[in-house]
Amino acid sequence: MHLLSELTACTRTLTIILILLESLSASPFCSPWVDPAVIYLGSPYTKQTLAFFRVSGYELPTEKRAGEVRLAKNTKISQLEIRLDRYTLETMPEHMVQGLVFDSVTLQYKETSTTMQKPLSKELVAKFFRALDGLHMSALYLDNLSIPGLERGTLWGKKTGKLLDLDTRKYATKASLPSIHTKKITIQHMSDASITEVLSCFNADMSLNVLGIYIRNAPELTTLRCLDSFNPKGGISVLSVDNTANLASIDCALLSSNKVRDVFQLQRTNRKLYLSPEMLQAITSKHWKTLVLPLEIWECVAKRTNESFVVDDLTIDCDCVKNFDALWNIKYRAKQSVKRLTLTIPPKNTSKPTSNKSLKEILTMIDSCFVDVEEVELDFVIREIRGFETRSICVEPRLPKLKCLLSTQAFGCLYVFNPTRSILWIAPNAYSDWASGKLNEEMKKVCLKNILFIYGTLRTPFLPTTYTKQNPTCVECHKSVNDFNGLGEKSKPKYLGIVCKSGHMACIICLKKLAKKKREVKEPLCCPICDSEISLADINGAIAPDEMGMVYFKSTRAFKNLAS
Repeated sequence: MHLLSELTACTRTLTIILILLESLSASPFCSPWVDPAVIYLGSPYTKQTLAFFRVSGYELPTEKRAGEVRLAKNTKISQLEIRLDRYTLETMPEHMVQGLVFDSVTLQYKETSTTMQKPLSKELVAKFFRALDGLHMSALYLDNLSIPGLERGTLWGKKTGKLLDLDTRKYATKASLPSIHTKKITIQHMSDASITEVLSCFNADMSLNVLGIYIRNAPELTTLRCLDSFNPKGGISVLSVDNTANLASIDCALLSSNKVRDVFQLQRTNRKLYLSPEMLQAITSKHWKTLVLPLEIWECVAKRTNESFVVDDLTIDCDCVKNFDALWNIKYRAKQSVKRLTLTIPPKNTSKPTSNKSLKEILTMIDSCFVDVEEVELDFVIREIRGFETRSICVEPRLPKLKCLLSTQAFGCLYVFNPTRSILWIAPNAYSDWASGKLNEEMKKVCLKNILFIYGTLRTPFLPTTYTKQNPTCVECHKSVNDFNGLGEKSKPKYLGIVCKSGHMACIICLKKLAKKKREVKEPLCCPICDSEISLADINGAIAPDEMGMVYFKSTRAFKNLAS
């Protein structure tokens, strides 16, 4: 009886627990399949939104709560493609759930036997953006949105056949247009007129100031004035135009108003582009992070610009070897300041282009036309160093700031070692070997073996002279070589640097502090005693004893981040 009563009590308890669990599982706040990290949007337009995306083949993630179906705000669809040819003005909803987030959205129109009977209209595109006002995505792709039947006109006073005569005044007020939130708009396979009409259907949110516009594969494009219908108030960070064989002019409000902040790229385009005085002024009146221009446009810039302007990364695109050779005929009015310079010759029929110029001729031309160059990339083959084994070159006495030379087609990366301008690093216990001249011949042999001297003459790192001190002091902390050698291994600096031809010495600890200080105030690093500029090269000479105690000389990249 006692056992039976216990079983009865346990049964009652289990029954109560099951009832509670069933009650909890029915609660809208404890549904086991709802991810609390996912935000769901409630809207009276959920049903028609789901139906719209199903037509393009997508089922949006939903949840059902308290009898209401809600859409996940972040759809987690990586590459959404909306086929506008599958919709009409009647089947496109007036309203959909707003604020949805996608990785990328592609709007495209594919011509079929059915779509030929119902060509794309601006009204359909505009209705899409109105219905999805506030749409968020990393990238928006507008592909083949060709709107037929638009007015045709003239460009620059000349007949152009099938080109829209753009009247940008009607696009001046866009406050009432729907907004999209994106970092990138890519336009491809569209004409001037179609680009104008499609871009006039929406505003782009500029709060992040990172929007880039990319035009690709648009053979019908003849002018960039089609972008004036867009013309965002805050400007854009990137304007990139690629593969537009019939582009006749780059004139547009974005460029003339200096609304392209950082990057302007013009590639694989008509080689006879018109460059107006306004566009010349727009290109040369600001500091560019990246500038890519065909040779013909760059030649106009160089010949007509009286003052230097700054480009962090400049690419000059030569469409053939013959045109590349024309670089030597450009008469520069002023040297241009460029940190990274790329010269390209596109391959023909998959064969790698080969320059007729020697590396010496190329570097001499660059030195005579540009200043502040730190990196050069040659996107073609140079015969003379195709089989070059070493990774170091010397370009003295030219291009004093050059650090590396790259060629993806030929030798990879060559690092610049300018011995007479680079710091010579010496271990404290090896200083006397260097100062006595014991390593002079070894230093010459190592340099001759490991360095390609572009301008012929053998050059070595700083050699001792008749007035070289045997026990100099650091120019900053004033400790002598003997002082450093008297310290314990953990306390003394690993290297002392000979920083100039006069043989002035600074320990690596002080030199790092001095380099950081000068970098922060944007001043050149110079020797505190003789004011000679100290070069922080990627490659330096170094002298130190090996494991057996034998002192030797080598070139190394171990000190390339000294000022970081």
